[in-house]
Amino acid sequence: MQSLNVLIAGSGKSAPLIQKSKLLNKLYVTSDTEIQGATNITYNTFEELAKKCRALQIDIVVVDSEELFFAGFADTLRKHRINCIGVSEKWAQFAYSGRYAKKFLNRYDIANPLVLTFPKTFPLVLKIGRTDRVANSVEELVRIRETEIPQEFGKDIFLEEYVEGESRVLYSLFDGENLLSFPLEGLSMEQQSALDEYQSKLHVMLKTEKADFTGFLNTKLVWANSKWYACGFSLDFPENTCGKDILYVLVAAIYQKVNEVSFGA
Repeated sequence: MQSLNVLIAGSGKSAPLIQKSKLLNKLYVTSDTEIQGATNITYNTFEELAKKCRALQIDIVVVDSEELFFAGFADTLRKHRINCIGVSEKWAQFAYSGRYAKKFLNRYDIANPLVLTFPKTFPLVLKIGRTDRVANSVEELVRIRETEIPQEFGKDIFLEEYVEGESRVLYSLFDGENLLSFPLEGLSMEQQSALDEYQSKLHVMLKTEKADFTGFLNTKLVWANSKWYACGFSLDFPENTCGKDILYVLVAAIYQKVNEVSFGA
């Protein structure tokens, strides 16, 4: 496989793993990020940056910025046929709106905490967009509502049952066709079987809903009542690749072949 020119757009959190890759030729970053050994690219519009990616022969753009996801950055690059790892503007809502995500989870019979119409028992969770606030009393719930909720969240606020149990984060990479989930260590046979079922349902959901992105959609899972509950989502780049060269994995995603990536010995 040839060496690759990579652009990181956003925070640069993905840089440590990318810089370790044996497939990396040259690393670029956008002008708001400083990474040692990387070349900065300045731009005024997404369209301008897409043209510079062409001129510099950048093979893959990795997006790791919340603001860029919501601004449709990945959508613009794909329109210009630039290989991009990052969710579309539409699917960014899945990670940053609990109410939006629940519509899909319930549609595909994916276990998730119940929505509560009023505070009946404590503790409970006050869901504010993608943020969870645990309240242990009515007084604490009122205080959180009055002092900690940004006005811009509007109606994306609701009460949810508190699910107590072992918590894990499952990193999943969708390539537009296949879903690759990074393995979780130390699971029992029952937990692994339930995890396989969850991954299958998540894959069916993304395929059926015609998810239009290549990127990470990660799940905060909680093990309770002999099943995994999906308690939230993130778009973060993984911190650990389970022994795989990250650019090898990303190239597989670009060619819609993550189903051929194996984490086995």
